[in-house]
Amino acid sequence: MRTRKLTFFLRVWIICQVPVVKDLMSYRHQKTESNIKSVQETHIVSAAQQAKNQTDSETAARSLYPDESFTNSTSKLRAVNKFTRDMSIPKNVYLAESRIPRTKGDAEKLMKELRQAGILSRQGNSVYLTPEPGRYRERSFDAIVNGMPYEFRNVTGHADKIERRFSEAKEKSSSMNVFINIDSDVNLAETHRRIKLVVDRHPEYTGKIVVSFGGDKTYFWETGDFR
Repeated sequence: MRTRKLTFFLRVWIICQVPVVKDLMSYRHQKTESNIKSVQETHIVSAAQQAKNQTDSETAARSLYPDESFTNSTSKLRAVNKFTRDMSIPKNVYLAESRIPRTKGDAEKLMKELRQAGILSRQGNSVYLTPEPGRYRERSFDAIVNGMPYEFRNVTGHADKIERRFSEAKEKSSSMNVFINIDSDVNLAETHRRIKLVVDRHPEYTGKIVVSFGGDKTYFWETGDFR
């Protein structure tokens, strides 16, 4: 009988601890996210900085692609063909005209990049989407942002894709800047952890890392923030 009573009270005690454990896990998660946010850059861009961003991107684009034409005209883009009729070029975004899609697949790819470019441009960054491979031997990166090369990646589904997409993007160069748009329910703490795993494996990597959660919240990191 005594053993049964002890077993009963032990079960009651365990059940009572469940809310405590959940609260502790929630607290730890909130604390982790708070610590991560505290190291982010506050990205408030003045009119003067926006003008400089535009100048830097235009200068880099003209230098790297002297024979390319870039457009920021939505009406011009929509008039090209059936694949572009519903597309829009966000403010502060310029598209290499050789990127204008001629197939459904190319259109779907460009739509993703225009969306990613729009997330950055809404914060005062100047974005030039670069030409496809072939015309300039090799398309070494997806975009020029404020005069600097960037690789764009979109992540859907499980958190392990963050590692894969980030690893793929940074392979272009040890200093390649990477922008990742998260279109899933992966949280900030897990995203930071996954990126850190890659950064820790590659001490030579020095690029900037920008992460946005569906365009809602965007975080700007240096590699030093992970070390």
